[in-house]
Amino acid sequence: MPPPAETAAADHFLTVSNGNLLFNGAPAFLSGANLAWINYGNDFGNNQSHGHFCALREVLANTSRAGGHAMRVWLHVEGDNNPLFDDNGFVVGTDAAGTLVEEMRAYLRAAAELDVLVFFCLWNGAVLRNQKTLGLFASAPKLQSYLDKVLSPMVAALAGEAALGGWEVMNEPEGSVAAGVADAEACFDTMALKNTGAGWAQPDHPIPMQQVLRFVGAHAAAIHAADPKALVTVGAWSEHSISDVQVAGRQDLQDYYTPACLAKATGGAAALDFYQVHSYAQKGRDFQESAPFRQDKAAYGLRVPLVVGEFSPGGAAHGQSAAQLYEYAHAHGYGGAWGWTAEADPTLYDGMASLRGAADVAVVQLPHAGLPDTCNCSDVPPDPQYTCAQQESWGKCGESWMAGYCCRSCFACSPKCTGAGRGGGAPAERLLLSPDWAHADYRAHVEAAQAAAIARAA
Repeated sequence: MPPPAETAAADHFLTVSNGNLLFNGAPAFLSGANLAWINYGNDFGNNQSHGHFCALREVLANTSRAGGHAMRVWLHVEGDNNPLFDDNGFVVGTDAAGTLVEEMRAYLRAAAELDVLVFFCLWNGAVLRNQKTLGLFASAPKLQSYLDKVLSPMVAALAGEAALGGWEVMNEPEGSVAAGVADAEACFDTMALKNTGAGWAQPDHPIPMQQVLRFVGAHAAAIHAADPKALVTVGAWSEHSISDVQVAGRQDLQDYYTPACLAKATGGAAALDFYQVHSYAQKGRDFQESAPFRQDKAAYGLRVPLVVGEFSPGGAAHGQSAAQLYEYAHAHGYGGAWGWTAEADPTLYDGMASLRGAADVAVVQLPHAGLPDTCNCSDVPPDPQYTCAQQESWGKCGESWMAGYCCRSCFACSPKCTGAGRGGGAPAERLLLSPDWAHADYRAHVEAAQAAAIARAA
């Protein structure tokens, strides 16, 4: 673990004022990307290897080199590996090994050295199959167990980390919501989402909007209580759920995440500090007229900043490049642009590089603790049959025959690691994405599920 870092001065945290994002009192545009994962739902906690930390850090370094200053990273995702549930579905800890928070801290400190703000996305509503996680929506006591055992202490423990940009409660909660359901309370009425594709992740047992908003609001309130300066958001799947304005004449837009709606769901004060919207164009088609890449941010009539949190270059009929999309978001009042994903689309680095000279991008300069780079050496295994990550996971780093090998994974690039395994500047050994959830496969799954939801509603 790195040595303790000094708590960053208050002016080195992201703030919101008059509907704008500020850093150190100056306007800030968060140019960056999604990681969003290397190992789906298993990037932090449960004693991750140093080699895995280096793979995570490599994406931060590439982003920083391109002039980006923001990274969206997924944490619990579906809840399969963390947090720790008991047999009855109550949360009893962060993870089986109890290492989650310290691994997050190490990642944040690596990000601070590279001037990258990190936004941790806690849960994934676009694909949500874990029944214990689904139980957090239906049961207030189970949700409270997570807030008490994990969220509040985690937020408090990381509150002083300079690279912590904010917390995202959930990616695309609209994927799991019950769409097309009338309710006397306008905040819980989802008729505006009918025929939009919302609800694709839970076709058999969708979650009532009231439960979704209770989940979001309870998280937001707990985060603000644990760290009053922390910024909280939700990753909305489209503009359909974040605006009450009839943008481009559409009648099916509704802002579900207002403080009033969150309060009605939770029974107490709760609010999001900025909104985040995702925008994808169907292949061979343009973005729909109400989408962010066809509108100014002002068109949505929001009181809070709006970041375009996911988008993919080249999808529209006229095939905008990454640079064009980043520049559009920057020129039209948005608070940031995070392309999908740094692991799958290297052109995103071109997009970030196109904004490198902008003052509101370069303003993000974080306090540096001068931590050593423990990932700057090669990782040659003693036997090509097995990787250094495998050797580390098997506890073989202390064997005499490992001397001089696996300098990064086993010895954090210590000068004492000499021999065949040292050799600076070699590319980092990349961990393979899960074959089930490579980023392209994930997006294809979500798009197919959305299309099926539209067909069912027709």
